[in-house]
Formats: sequence, structure tokens, C-alpha cells
Amino acid sequence: MQKHRTIFVCQETPCLSMGSDAVYEKLKAEVARQEIVNVTVEISGCHGHGLCEQGPSIVVEPEGIFYLNVKPEDAPEIVSSHLRDGRPVERLLYR
Repeated sequence: MQKHRTIFVCQETPCLSMGSDAVYEKLKAEVARQEIVNVTVEISGCHGHGLCEQGPSIVVEPEGIFYLNVKPEDAPEIVSSHLRDGRPVERLLYR
């Protein structure tokens, strides 16, 4: 059985101004479209460390993997690569 994961999408002002609301909606839709179970998509505040300046930012828990500069068009890759196949999307990772 797969562990439950939660994707937290920052909705603070800097991330919102860069389109995090659209990222949130696209991630929710993509999780449903790809029929990924044991995953929820939630709204959150800033993830700290100045990440909102590089937003939209998301974090996948329980792994604690941060993605930056996420665009709605990145959602299918995040869902299929990371959530389905267990391979984080390298080009979006916070380093």
C-alpha cells in the first residue's frame, strides 16, 4: 500500500502574484485525471527560507521535497514522475 502524500501549494501574496492559484487547481485536476490515490493537494502559507520569492512553490510531504518556479504546465510531470513513479522532477527542485 502506498503511503499518503500531501502536496502543499503556497498561497502567500508573492506566490499568488506568480500564479500559484492556477498551479493548485492544475495539480488537483491532474491527480484526479491520472487517478493517483493517497494524495491530497492543499493550500498552505509560505514554506520559508525566502522560497516565495522563487514561487510558486510547493512541497510534497512526507518527503519534504520542495519545488520552485512551478507553472501549471508542470503539473502533469510532477504527478506522473514524482507521485506515480517516485522520481522527483530535478529541474524544479529547491537546492
